[in-house]
Amino acid sequence: MRVYVFFLCIVILRPLPPPRAAESPRMPWIDAHVHTSAQYYGSLLSLVGSFGITRFVNLSGGTGDGLLRNLQIAAPFEPQIAVCLNIDWHEIDTPDFGEKQEALMTQAF
Repeated sequence: MRVYVFFLCIVILRPLPPPRAAESPRMPWIDAHVHTSAQYYGSLLSLVGSFGITRFVNLSGGTGDGLLRNLQIAAPFEPQIAVCLNIDWHEIDTPDFGEKQEALMTQAF
């Protein structure tokens, strides 16, 4: 004896309700883990802003001239964008690696 079971699913399509205006958060929402290039700061702020995020931290700030470039591009967006310094691991085998990185961090702070 064979038993066949059929399920019938009826989908009624209705228009979606209009989107609600985003409520202003009581405190800033911060995305504390972003990796992006400085060229995308403006568009990324718009994107995350559409989800209620008001600030982000770029963990790919770089070192040396790259860090300076990131900081310059982020300056007009302060305090919405924080840029982190990255350690330059290319010279890890040099004897004064720790002292150089400490000096860079002190300068950046």
